[in-house]
Amino acid sequence: MPCHDVQCSKCGLIIENYYASPWPSSISHDDGGELEILWRDSHSRPAAAHPLDRTVIWKDPITGEISYPPTNTAAMPLRYRQRGFQRIEFEHAHEVEQFEREQGVINEKLWFNSGNGVN
Repeated sequence: MPCHDVQCSKCGLIIENYYASPWPSSISHDDGGELEILWRDSHSRPAAAHPLDRTVIWKDPITGEISYPPTNTAAMPLRYRQRGFQRIEFEHAHEVEQFEREQGVINEKLWFNSGNGVN
């Protein structure tokens, strides 16, 4: 039985795993729109970074002040804990990219080759 993700041409609603057999030439949606097959890569899921490779920051939730630990496994110093800083760990590259845009910084490990000969 064919299965597709479909999207309404009128309201934009996405219905995942829509089954129909035989597959009709057109499928009407409740709002008068037509459901169209949403062609996308079903295997493109953001992969999580291994905990040892994740980017970590320390952030004060009140002031927004950010501090960068020397390594992602470093313990937070007492002076930061007393001020209420929180440890934030970025699990996915897109989270790091969003942080970079918001703060105007670049994560060197994410973007630059270490000289290992791999492009």
